[in-house]
Amino acid sequence: MIENQIVYLSERKPKVTKTIVLNGKKEVSSTASINWQKELELFMQADINKPAFKNSYSTVKRSESELEYVIRNGEDLNVRFLKIRMDTLQKQPYFIQALIKSENKIYNSEKYIELTFANKNNEWHPVSYSVKGHQKLLMMDPKSFDISAKIGL
Repeated sequence: MIENQIVYLSERKPKVTKTIVLNGKKEVSSTASINWQKELELFMQADINKPAFKNSYSTVKRSESELEYVIRNGEDLNVRFLKIRMDTLQKQPYFIQALIKSENKIYNSEKYIELTFANKNNEWHPVSYSVKGHQKLLMMDPKSFDISAKIGL
């Protein structure tokens, strides 16, 4: 699904307004020149629909429109949870949220990602996304970040 959106956005070249807060410093920019493969890479990493992960996540149905996949105890995968909200009539996701955590002896990072879709002319496409979290290298202060973007389609 994300691959299709990358192709669509690469062809349409929509203007994106991005707000970046890095360690408390805020910057706002707008551009239509975006490498969508790179921009949505974290959402590709959040794909848990792989045979090897079949038994790695518990599925929790929060409501008719919301599913959450939570990593099982003892599993050591980067995607800790994935939440999907679906449009119940069209059976299309309109909101995806995940926690991606990565750590080793010298590095620790945590990223909360969100991607929101809207239906326009019976086609579902992303209208906003965000990445919030922190990263910490051994013997260095943690760096926090909050990136949010609105896609002008």
